[in-house]
Amino acid sequence: MNYILCHKDINVLNLEILNDEVYAINEIYNDEHVPLFLKSQKTVNKVTAFREWWKGRCIPSSRQNLDKFLSEIAGLSLNSLIIKSMGLSLSDQYWIKPENSHLKWKDVNF
Repeated sequence: MNYILCHKDINVLNLEILNDEVYAINEIYNDEHVPLFLKSQKTVNKVTAFREWWKGRCIPSSRQNLDKFLSEIAGLSLNSLIIKSMGLSLSDQYWIKPENSHLKWKDVNF
């Protein structure tokens, strides 16, 4: 399924997620708002770099009782959980929405 990575209400890039894993970055809409790690000249494989950034947005695997929590919410993986929570984080204003969604930042902002 295709998603749009947004920086608040700015569409940044189009990405494809298959089996709860970032599979491809299809198109960059706004280079000025691409997360800095993707702009690095050292970043050769943008999908791998995105996956690392994405993992950093999840609940840390060292969090106490994480396994119990995940099993109690229907056995979701961390990747499933972050997709269901639209990739929201308290540390920045990036989030994802399905490609055809009309959601706005004000609709999802914590």
